[in-house]
Amino acid sequence: MKENISRISKISISIIVPIYNAQGTLQSCLSALAKNATENTEIILVNNNSTDNSFTICEDFSHNHHSRIRILLLQERTVGPSAARNTGIRSAQGEWLIFTDADCIPSCTWISDYLLHFSDSGLGAVAGCIWPYPPSNLVQKAISLFTLPPITKEIVHSGFNLTEGFYPTANLAVKKEIFDLIGGFNEKLRFGEDHELCYKIYNAGYKIKTIENAIVQHIHRNTLKGLFKQAFGFGSSHPFELRYLTSGKIIFVSPFIKINKPSFGKWIWIDLNQADKKLILSLIPGIFWSPLYALSITYFFYLCFFIYKISIERNVTTKVKELPILSILLLLKSFALGAGRFVYCFKHKVLCI
Repeated sequence: MKENISRISKISISIIVPIYNAQGTLQSCLSALAKNATENTEIILVNNNSTDNSFTICEDFSHNHHSRIRILLLQERTVGPSAARNTGIRSAQGEWLIFTDADCIPSCTWISDYLLHFSDSGLGAVAGCIWPYPPSNLVQKAISLFTLPPITKEIVHSGFNLTEGFYPTANLAVKKEIFDLIGGFNEKLRFGEDHELCYKIYNAGYKIKTIENAIVQHIHRNTLKGLFKQAFGFGSSHPFELRYLTSGKIIFVSPFIKINKPSFGKWIWIDLNQADKKLILSLIPGIFWSPLYALSITYFFYLCFFIYKISIERNVTTKVKELPILSILLLLKSFALGAGRFVYCFKHKVLCI
């Protein structure tokens, strides 16, 4: 047992953080990273055209910790987190790359939790768990409830089906030699680049393991504009993934039917499980007989109950009087995601709604 612990402790780690106008969250992120760092760890910060105080915060952090931790502060002018991460990777010396974002706060055991799994055979990546940081307003609370669900069990995936098997770079570790083999992040993508990376890992014959620990807390966006932009972006990535990460697939999701099967040359993804679509479906009977509009009212009350249940699961404190507003925010988020899917399905020539 002592030999195994010794071997694990020698694995070198490169932590890579892309940074763009993150002065509000960056200090908390960097402080948490400093608590995790060991002599076998390097922290690579990549400033991606920030116009706020982010670069100065990074400089101060580097000066204060340079004697104890290897810190690289780099600049990348090409816009987008993919380009920033690729720049950081080119300078990385670690055997494993761990990605997180400037709005994430890793736990004090983040790296040590990851290290326990890096020796597993056949792994190309390990996905840690993401929990929401305590929200400051209702928009942030809504995003906390319905974005980046935490991992609840340990699973080893050898493939994906678009609805599972993909994991975000807010908390993802990838073996460096495998990353070099598959060619890194697609710099043309603003959303979905992390899913494409997972696809390439599977395609190269490696597995991805999910773990319940190695936790980061994610500080979510706190404005309606941020909610819309993020949800639209997530939705815009789905048509791309459907068209270019499969040779053809039919996905149909509804409250009672779930279909996910390959279909060469056909790219169809219809998701009726989204809150906005369920509300629309509940309104249709009322068009033919007005008392049936009660179905939509019933659904709205169900949505409030559903949100309360999710808040308990994600440990997000929610008051009863907040539930109607959170329900409306969920409907708006679902609409924005669907809009992203609809707009980009024309670009990629798929049916994705």
